Amino acid sequence: CAQNGVANEATALRYFPNVHGINVMLPCQYMSPEESIAWCSPNYGNFDIGRYPGGIDAADEALAEALTPAGIGGYPQSEVMVYKHGKLIMNLGNIVEAALGREVESADLAEHLRAEGRTVLDAAGIDWRDVGSSDPRRELMREGTVDGVPRIGSSTSQSLARATGSVETDFLNGEICFLGRLHGIPTPANDYVTRLAARLAREKIDTGAITRDEMARGIGLT
Repeated sequence: CAQNGVANEATALRYFPNVHGINVMLPCQYMSPEESIAWCSPNYGNFDIGRYPGGIDAADEALAEALTPAGIGGYPQSEVMVYKHGKLIMNLGNIVEAALGREVESADLAEHLRAEGRTVLDAAGIDWRDVGSSDPRRELMREGTVDGVPRIGSSTSQSLARATGSVETDFLNGEICFLGRLHGIPTPANDYVTRLAARLAREKIDTGAITRDEMARGIGLT
């Protein structure tokens, strides 16, 4: 299970006895079914790989060993979901970038969503690890540019730009809403952006359609 979010593994375990999660850190851009652009070097990305709900086996080690010389750092992890929950927290800001556009300064808005997410994970007793810029392995994933290719942004931004009609937000910010409801923690900011993302995807509205002020009001920052 290499998708963003943390719902796939539990679903897969209903059908398969041997389930593996992968935390994919690989900033890239879809171009066509045959081509994508990777923005980082010397590694294209880093993959944390492990069994669900925990442990490592020979398959994890073999995949990591195969990926590493191909330019993707492979890291067997006995608690892979700790890393996937860390990426979940990071990805809570995807919808902000997608709705406002990549050129709009929005770090404070994204942090507001992440703070709500951290509160919910703490209340649920879910461990997570920061896999963002503070992860020392990021030294092997230095982001750059590719001549002639303008960068659209996150996976959420790319879905809106491609007008696919669906978006991953239900399994990112929606996961925080779900856990908040289970544990009695209000999640008004993530509730708002989950509804917003569904509307943007349904109506095939492109990136940058929402103003910063509208977003700030919606998540309760003003």
